Amino acid sequence: MDRTTSRTRDARPAATCLVLRRALGNFVEVLVGFRDRVLICNAVSCELAAWSCPSSTEADARITQIRLSPHTELVAILNSIDGTVYVLSSDLKTCLSRVLMAGDYAWDAESASGCLVHWCGPVMLACCDPARMTITVVAPCCDTLVESYPMFGRIGKSMDGENPRTEIFLQGEDGSVWVAPEVDGLRIITSDEVSVLTQVTQAQVDVWSVGSTAPGAVLSDARALLENQDPGCETMVRQLDESKKLESAVTCCIRAALMDHDSLRQKALLRAANYGKLFPAQPPPRAGELMRKTVQHLRVLNELRSPSVGMFITAGEAETLGK
Repeated sequence: MDRTTSRTRDARPAATCLVLRRALGNFVEVLVGFRDRVLICNAVSCELAAWSCPSSTEADARITQIRLSPHTELVAILNSIDGTVYVLSSDLKTCLSRVLMAGDYAWDAESASGCLVHWCGPVMLACCDPARMTITVVAPCCDTLVESYPMFGRIGKSMDGENPRTEIFLQGEDGSVWVAPEVDGLRIITSDEVSVLTQVTQAQVDVWSVGSTAPGAVLSDARALLENQDPGCETMVRQLDESKKLESAVTCCIRAALMDHDSLRQKALLRAANYGKLFPAQPPPRAGELMRKTVQHLRVLNELRSPSVGMFITAGEAETLGK
């Protein structure tokens, strides 16, 4: 029996693949990267995606990493030849954003072979470069802030077109870096420390932004005036109540406290929320229930984060574990 093996001219070794579970129909698709194209495979069919990696020649494109964003179903695809990350819709038909991960330095395909691209939360992209001991965080889809922690060495900020960019320099004696994507951020492990990078929530932005006039910021300022025995605090809260913004201010402070990682700021925000609850003739029922659950969650989270336990998890991770 004569056995022959044939190979088509277009057959190329797959560079990377990703299993993508769709909610609609509850079926599984596998995305396979071939140089400048992506193959979509499922139990019924196997076909090339409509999008292809832009390049002048086939040698200028090599898809080596495909990442699926949590919650949003966006797909990030890295072209390792020039360090460009393309953010696509879940059907791989529309390119929503194009990001140059190299930033201010020249991208070398050979030296950057160890770089890893991951989603940092639902809309942030992070590129870990172990050779340079840096992590570059870019917002390809929306203008958001990035929160980092004291264990990072230094934070420098620059702009890459319309994409806000933050470059974080890591500390480690042996130069080894390990990153793990989480549901709401990125966990970074070096030989010296374990760090967590998360996206600042809108409630935190409303309360802590310089010059913010959001209801949550006004209520927080009013509580600070109360501690200084300034009679203007009552006027500020009553104005929020008259403008029907007091309930949203209380809710904003509670949500900002839940997402904060500093116990002193948590207490300050919860005191502000509790102060706002005293003014309406009928305290908002939803705010009271939210306050009770938030206090319970923070007690558990702060105990886990304490040095005696050393298990740092965010509120988003705790919520996911509880489901």
